[in-house]
Amino acid sequence: MAKGVKEAVPCKRIGVAVIGLEVPHAHIHLIPMTRVSDMNFANPKIKVDERRMNELAAAISAQVPAAGKGGQAAAVVKPLASKAERETTEATDAPAARAASDATDPTSQQLQNLTQGLQFVSESEAPLEVVSYEAPGGALTEAALLKITGQPASASVETVDLMHFLRNHTADDGVLGDPELANRYKALQMFLKQELEETKVYRVGTGPQVQAYALGRTTDGKLAGFKTVLTET
Repeated sequence: MAKGVKEAVPCKRIGVAVIGLEVPHAHIHLIPMTRVSDMNFANPKIKVDERRMNELAAAISAQVPAAGKGGQAAAVVKPLASKAERETTEATDAPAARAASDATDPTSQQLQNLTQGLQFVSESEAPLEVVSYEAPGGALTEAALLKITGQPASASVETVDLMHFLRNHTADDGVLGDPELANRYKALQMFLKQELEETKVYRVGTGPQVQAYALGRTTDGKLAGFKTVLTET
């Protein structure tokens, strides 16, 4: 694979790093590099257009010999929809869900896969429902949020950090008491933080039932994520 990457991507070397911090499994990074600093994981993440990613995937695949076929090029494998999907499909081990009829874009489809069957636990349990809205121009104000989600204009809005909101569900010994479910929530959290911009959780209204929306901006001008209901008495 490293030889295939080097043929497809101009560089001097292919760096190799085995790390398992962002996702709940060890995985190998193959990094095209021209200098040692290219291997620094503190560098800002590079955003690459999906079409360009697919072109690179095809170019790399064409350079990887098929096993047992004397160097014949392997068939091009269709790339997964996103970096997060590639890294978390095995970790979540969740069956693929059919996208809802009004959620046919790749982001919503992946969110459907990641949230299928998940329940948010407060004083009761509530499912996670995938949502997608047209993003307003400029900053997402409280008034704009209430309008696009169909909530009363007088409702209160509290903004919460995503990791803080999910902390009890991503902890292996947390409220779920199930490491497998915790890993699924970790995969969902990673997708929301890596694939969407400015992801936050918005708590709308007051108890006993609070509407919660986890939303971030997509590259095509939408707000996407999930909503659920918190029971607080």
